[in-house]
Amino acid sequence: MAERTGPKYTDWSMPVLLPPGINSTFDELFPMVASDGKTIYFSSNRDANGFDIYEATLPYDIQSKIFHSFPGY
Repeated sequence: MAERTGPKYTDWSMPVLLPPGINSTFDELFPMVASDGKTIYFSSNRDANGFDIYEATLPYDIQSKIFHSFPGY
């Protein structure tokens, strides 16, 4: 996860890993935060059958950053 730090397209913080349950040693792709700001959906190849869609609850500190970043959310 990275946070936008300014108005330029290059203004981003250093990325940090999301907690287990979201981040793993496999490929996690195409994250999408649900309209509730608490749930994230993403694709991962954790299963031997290829990519599946996963759902996880975002930690509270990340939820609050989402709402702070998008005031009209």
